[in-house]
Amino acid sequence: MFLVLASVAYPMVLRSKFFNILCSWFPRTERARAVGMSMAGFHLGIVMGLLASPILISAFGVDMPFLTFGLIGAVWLFFWLSFVTSNPQTHPNIDKLELQYIQQKNVTVSKSNIVPSPTSTAAERDQLTLPFGLLLSKLPSWAIIVANFMNNWVSYWY
Repeated sequence: MFLVLASVAYPMVLRSKFFNILCSWFPRTERARAVGMSMAGFHLGIVMGLLASPILISAFGVDMPFLTFGLIGAVWLFFWLSFVTSNPQTHPNIDKLELQYIQQKNVTVSKSNIVPSPTSTAAERDQLTLPFGLLLSKLPSWAIIVANFMNNWVSYWY
């Protein structure tokens, strides 16, 4: 029953709190790399767990993977709660230069930044229009769409 509930909650928890923390800690110019590395870490952890489980079972018995991964998770949780804050402003050990760098690169996106004003020229409106037709005509766009669909299907299925 727990696995069924966890599989439903995993995408919600991941998208809400995880991305909020990433958005507040990483400047816009570095967020894609941070998300990519974090997602790669999730999958690397799964692979490492699948490789380590048979070794732990054969050496120490069926209970050992559960105990080992539970202990690793508890230690990780302790360090996470001890050192991670939701935003850089409340972190006790952040350097002022680092905080200034994050804040300068994080421009707040508001509706006025995205939606053209009624007095804007046609050239300004064209700059703000995303060319979906052009994007969908490119093979790399479809590679990203298919890879994302396959990855998300697996994430929501389990």
